[in-house]
Amino acid sequence: MHDIGKNLVDIILTNNGYRVVNLGIKQPIGTILDAVRNTRAHAIGMSGLFGQIDRGDARKPRGDDPPGP
Repeated sequence: MHDIGKNLVDIILTNNGYRVVNLGIKQPIGTILDAVRNTRAHAIGMSGLFGQIDRGDARKPRGDDPPGP
């Protein structure tokens, strides 16, 4: 989970009257489900940071690839 974005959402929601249970980053599913049960949550919010991964050879055409545009 992206920590900066998570903290911004926490601040915005809290300032608008919502109760936020911030579990931190990289939580296992069991921890999330336990928190949902214990707090009787009405909503769950999660975030992910997407970035480009350099795959090196993966972009090179192979013999079985269809011709490009």
